[in-house]
Amino acid sequence: MVLLIILALAGLQLKLPGREGVIVLVADRSLSMPPGSDQRIAEMVGLLKNQMPNGARLGLVTFANEPQVEMAPTRSAFSGFTGESDRTGSRLDEGIRRALSLIPTDLAGRILVVSDGMWSGADPRLPAFQAASREIPIDFRWLARDLSADMAITSFEVPGILSPGEAFIANAEVVSPAEQQVQISLFSSDT
Repeated sequence: MVLLIILALAGLQLKLPGREGVIVLVADRSLSMPPGSDQRIAEMVGLLKNQMPNGARLGLVTFANEPQVEMAPTRSAFSGFTGESDRTGSRLDEGIRRALSLIPTDLAGRILVVSDGMWSGADPRLPAFQAASREIPIDFRWLARDLSADMAITSFEVPGILSPGEAFIANAEVVSPAEQQVQISLFSSDT
């Protein structure tokens, strides 16, 4: 009993693990995402907010060619997407890095990635290893469009030098998993 009184007078504190922490949702908004994905991401934010324990905070980082902090970790409601950027890329590595920067080192954290799994730029494994070194788990929710009838132009060749008005032949290789009818339009630029 005397030892406990001495420790209390010395200011000893015992910090027990609480339920406060930070969850950062990292959402893909690139062109490869399915139609309606923005609405589904907003619904996920609402569901996470409703299920979070008191003291926990939720943040939202979206990414395409650049990451955007749509909502800093908070308890307030999500008011909609504010950032618009070039949607041609899918920089998952930058999205995870930005999410890590929003999680304080003295709090527990978790990252939830919502994506179709297609990424461009640097390999996202490096920031994932950085999260693991901080003991921050990364969960993944796959959200992708149907690719069963997706076709691709795998090569396109035209002559290198042409005179004005000269006719030419363009060769293209198109790959499709199923027989389908498509319309292809070619446009030229004067520059």
